Amino acid sequence: MSGRKQYIAKGGKLGRKPGSTKSADQKEEEYRDAISLLKEGYAIRDVAKLTGKGISTIQRVKKEFCRILVLTQCQTIRKLQFSNP
Repeated sequence: MSGRKQYIAKGGKLGRKPGSTKSADQKEEEYRDAISLLKEGYAIRDVAKLTGKGISTIQRVKKEFCRILVLTQCQTIRKLQFSNP
């Protein structure tokens, strides 16, 4: 039997500890300022500088929380294109 299997058989636990990951609500609360800046149209690098967060963090936040924003912006642009002759 391998060492890993022995560890598990003796009651050893694997994986992340409970509570070590944040829920979507916790993330939304923590990154509320970044989300609002992204919705206003600020660039990822600008948001990172203004909020003091890393660029990769802001990219993850944008990917998770701003999907609806992209769709609504695209719809608005289409309306503007078709409404102006």
